[in-house]
Amino acid sequence: MESSRLPKRKAKCVPTQSGGSECLAAFPALAANFDPQRVGYAVLDGDGRVTVSCGLARTKPADDPVWAAIAHSARGRGHAEALDGVHRLWATAGQEGRVEVLVTDAGAEVECAERLDHLQRHTAALDRLGKVLTRNQSSQALAMGTVHALFASLDLAAALLWTLDDDGQLKLAETVGVGRGMLHGLHEPELGVSATTAVGLVATSRKPLLVPRLTANPLTAAHEAGFVTDDSSAIVMPLVSAGRFVGVLELIARIEDDRFLRRHDMWLSLAEHVAMGIHSAILFEQTERMASQDPLTGIANHRAMQDYLALRLTEAKRERRPLGVVMVDVDHFRRFNEEEGHDAGDRVLQAVASCLASSLRGYDMAARYGGEEFTLILPGDDLQAAVAAAERARQAIMDLDTGYAKVTASFGCAAYPVSGIDPSSLLKVADLALYEAKRAGRNRVETARVDQRHAC
Repeated sequence: MESSRLPKRKAKCVPTQSGGSECLAAFPALAANFDPQRVGYAVLDGDGRVTVSCGLARTKPADDPVWAAIAHSARGRGHAEALDGVHRLWATAGQEGRVEVLVTDAGAEVECAERLDHLQRHTAALDRLGKVLTRNQSSQALAMGTVHALFASLDLAAALLWTLDDDGQLKLAETVGVGRGMLHGLHEPELGVSATTAVGLVATSRKPLLVPRLTANPLTAAHEAGFVTDDSSAIVMPLVSAGRFVGVLELIARIEDDRFLRRHDMWLSLAEHVAMGIHSAILFEQTERMASQDPLTGIANHRAMQDYLALRLTEAKRERRPLGVVMVDVDHFRRFNEEEGHDAGDRVLQAVASCLASSLRGYDMAARYGGEEFTLILPGDDLQAAVAAAERARQAIMDLDTGYAKVTASFGCAAYPVSGIDPSSLLKVADLALYEAKRAGRNRVETARVDQRHAC
């Protein structure tokens, strides 16, 4: 049968944007069998204006700048493609400057891209966080590494981290993307019913807070809103690990990141990892303190003193500088314990330890040697300087008001190199000098005799 005798198939038609029933546009053959809610078609004139549109193309305004932009691109290259929101546009240049545009629903594509971006950001952040957590054991170093890792991998406007100090107070540990002059009122946020900041509220409630607009929320308008030039969004999260509250993490988005709050599950997941890292660092530091500090007095213990003495003595030999060592004993402490009780004795030891530590320089060490005995390590002090430091400490102890009987202490001094050249000989000479002070009547400072030094 000749083709001319075949009946012509009527093109599928839909109303054009002009809306008149008499004005119909033939749906392109490629899209004829697709849902008009998912596929559309438009014809643009030489100026990029819509002359005909149908299906999904009709959801976009005729004066939408995207039409002119894609028409210009198509005329230059013969074809063009663009993603506009949830619409994918495919354009082809025709005759007389005419451009035909196929519009498809790209919602699934956009959602897939968002999920991929979400996964890539999460993976990058976890990778950086993992390196930070394995390379840093102190809470301060961990805080610094954490905020910089999150800031870089998540493309944030700012990141802030608060942690608990030794007294259990919440303090700002580290920030990035924030000028120091903008942090007034956030270093130590108020908690409880008096909380006036987002971080204070989150620390009190232990619940995350989403802030769509920093300027619109009274908890962030006075502080965080000043961190960024545009009104952005933020999330403030409590850091809790093993049921223990360890801090607060705040992430502030860039204004162009309109998907920021939709990623809140990712932020919460990252916050969990940060919390675990900080908790581990706190436990590590506590363990370190327990290993090096005397539990009763809080100053260095015997082991830490021996390590410090060996280290400073090595430095003294290398730099040819002196090193002072002082042994201290609280006078009549056993009798004091018997008369006042062991609780009172513990409080006296604590007071004496605090007095010794406060009378020294920042690089000196006061340590509990054992029982009621203490040791002072004085880098750079010769024997004369060590005696002067001991005398100042003796007077400070005499001035203590413990609420009990008067407290005094005896001191024995030694120094490298005149008293000895190794840790054991220095401690031995200082101990002999302490014995001389106690034998001479207590509450005094003594140095060992020359024959005693040589005997060591």
